[in-house]
Amino acid sequence: MRGGTSKAVFLQGKLLPKDQPERDALILALFGSPDPRQVDGLGGADLLTSKLAILDPPSRPDADLDYTFAQV
Repeated sequence: MRGGTSKAVFLQGKLLPKDQPERDALILALFGSPDPRQVDGLGGADLLTSKLAILDPPSRPDADLDYTFAQV
């Protein structure tokens, strides 16, 4: 998904591993890390082009969704 001048990978939180180290390793692999050029993944080898959004159902009644943002 792309909007404006940025791009990002959007994932449903329920599809990610619950184990944090396993989840983090999967996210890094999606971006092509640890290769600094990220040539084997979706990353752009730059904080400005390696963004991630994790979307979950809302945990509060006054929210439409839970949103976690990260830069790789």
